[in-house]
Amino acid sequence: MRSLVVLLALVSALITLSAQMTEPYVHSNAQTSTNNHDWAQLIPNRLDEGNQGSLSAHAHSTDQQATGTGMIDGSQHPEMIPDSIAYRLYFTTASLPSNPTAEQMQLQIAQLGMIGLNASDTKAVMETLAAFRVQFDSLVADYNSSADRGEANVELFTLQMELLVANTRGALKASLSAEGMALFDAYVQAEKQHMQIAFGKTD
Repeated sequence: MRSLVVLLALVSALITLSAQMTEPYVHSNAQTSTNNHDWAQLIPNRLDEGNQGSLSAHAHSTDQQATGTGMIDGSQHPEMIPDSIAYRLYFTTASLPSNPTAEQMQLQIAQLGMIGLNASDTKAVMETLAAFRVQFDSLVADYNSSADRGEANVELFTLQMELLVANTRGALKASLSAEGMALFDAYVQAEKQHMQIAFGKTD
């Protein structure tokens, strides 16, 4: 029983650690519950290396980013959070970096277990997330390289990211059972209630 409690606590840490994932737009305030995490959408000049082989998204508080910017609070208006952003946040949170630790792999399994998928669908999601992460990391590396040269193209990066998310969702629909896809969709939609998205460009 103690092991289960510890594992669930680690799952919460994984979700709230999403600010440190290789996600150029995401910031998450640290929370203590898997159902109490906030997100903000940012556009940094460069994506910096963070903990656990991932990237930090220029961590600023959600309140700070809301100043002078538009804000969507999912707890009040979940329907206003675009599916593309909600899925991107989930994909970057649930996917593993290259050469993940045993702890990270256990956390992913526990997190996916929250969706209620069967073993076959869970395996398909893990494989799809792995493919997503490889492409995502490549996009981030290219973006950073262009930023170092003073040639960062936010519009292009955003389009590439939206296409990657759309393709990943398509891959899930092609590989999951109808019931599994319905469960996955329902889970991501429900998570919108715990997301906050602030629109604005960082310095």
